[in-house]
Amino acid sequence: MFLKRLFKPKSLWVIALSLIYWLGAFLLIETAANIVADTEVKSEKEEIRYQVALVRARLEAAIYRDSYLVESLATLVTIDTAFATENWDSIASSLLARASYVRNVGLAPNDVIEKIYPLKGNEKALGLNFKTLPEQYKSVLQAKKLQSIYIVGPVDLVQGGKALIARYPIFTDYPHNNQYWGLVSVVLDYDRLLLYSGVSSIEHANLAIRSYSINDDNNNSVIWGDTQTIENADLSFPIHIPNRLWNIYVQYKDTLTHSSHYNQLKLVVRVFGFTSFIAVYLLILLFVRRYADIHKASYQDELTRLPNRRFMLDTLERLADQNDASPSKFAVLSVDLNDFKLINDTYGHEAGDEVLRYVSKKLTEVLRASDVVSRFGGDEFIVLLHRVSKEEEIQVVIDKLKYAMSDSELVWNGFTLAISMSIGYSIYNGNTSVKELLAKADKKMYADKADMKGR
Repeated sequence: MFLKRLFKPKSLWVIALSLIYWLGAFLLIETAANIVADTEVKSEKEEIRYQVALVRARLEAAIYRDSYLVESLATLVTIDTAFATENWDSIASSLLARASYVRNVGLAPNDVIEKIYPLKGNEKALGLNFKTLPEQYKSVLQAKKLQSIYIVGPVDLVQGGKALIARYPIFTDYPHNNQYWGLVSVVLDYDRLLLYSGVSSIEHANLAIRSYSINDDNNNSVIWGDTQTIENADLSFPIHIPNRLWNIYVQYKDTLTHSSHYNQLKLVVRVFGFTSFIAVYLLILLFVRRYADIHKASYQDELTRLPNRRFMLDTLERLADQNDASPSKFAVLSVDLNDFKLINDTYGHEAGDEVLRYVSKKLTEVLRASDVVSRFGGDEFIVLLHRVSKEEEIQVVIDKLKYAMSDSELVWNGFTLAISMSIGYSIYNGNTSVKELLAKADKKMYADKADMKGR
């Protein structure tokens, strides 16, 4: 029975539409979840871009600010070498007071370090001859060649640690710069500089920095991070420092799209989406059910639960229209209860209602499942007989109905109610209107009623 109901055309339509609804809901929810999550990822990427740009700006500002302090010191040495040498400690301490990342500053006449401030902790650097250290001497020669500040590093220092070194050459014949005197070197704390920049505090991204020498194509190296980050970078920014170019590379981590926050965001959208679609689906079902109930009520008699007058008229009109294209045979019976008013007057309307329900049940039981019984109004019933066109067949049906009614009795509140009916019929011939069809059936029903009274 369940399967039979399930595979009814209406049920199949409901199932098909429900599947389409939920398939569409699933696609929309997943699309919305991905859009919301991707928007969040895009926002995270923009935040990373902003943070990296901030790192870049901090590095550039810090390096330019502290390294160009060398220029003021070099200028002073150029103007008055003796004064600068005699007052080295006070001049250098003043320089460090204005700097943020300077570890020490050294003065190297003829490329040999003779003065260094602060001396404590940097004693090993005193007397250092750059010419004996090929790697460092290359940067001295480069600064001399450029006649301008030149930054190298990060490098390992003699006194320990890593640093960026800003070298500024000093010439005694400025502005011709033919008489080289020596240089001033400023050591910048590399680790503190990176810590200040925030390069290591960016989440959801791997960063790497590569140093490029503007004047030496072979002097390129990765100074932060690893080459894999550079090779797989999603974006990069240039960092401009004196006579060098750094590039900062950014590779987004998989945690951007696999983080708990990302998955939770998609889960929230899914829960909200499915909850909303379930609510809408239930509202649609309630609306359809309500519409079906109203529609059914408009075609159903409230007392007997049989199809009503409107349903029967619509059905007959539809059959008549179909018969215009492909004629089929059917007949109608007009059934009217005898002495129904007497039952109402004698026993009350409740008894009359019970009689109508009883007659409805009997008519439905006797007739075929393909036939349609309707309450047309009051105590009148109209019966539609499909595939019947002969009077002999109709008479057999009428006799069965009358016999079934006379062979049974209705007991109501201790009273036995006798029920009989008058029946007329009409056969549709293809040229008869519904109104004429019913009128003929009514005419024969009244003739049958008069005949029964005459007996």
